[in-house]
Amino acid sequence: LIDGDWKICFHAGGNRYELYNLADDPNEKKDLFKRRPKVARRMISALKSMVKLALKTEGQVGHVK
Repeated sequence: LIDGDWKICFHAGGNRYELYNLADDPNEKKDLFKRRPKVARRMISALKSMVKLALKTEGQVGHVK
């Protein structure tokens, strides 16, 4: 999920998140997940909401798979 300069990734296999500031680190080399907990919490919340909405709307007209 990308929001402004921020990008969060969830790795299900490792059950972990990574957080990057794309303006400062476009090559995603510095994981800021532990250093920016407020941003991480906000992004995790947005990501979870997006996944819930996708699961809720799966199979409905207009849903893109």
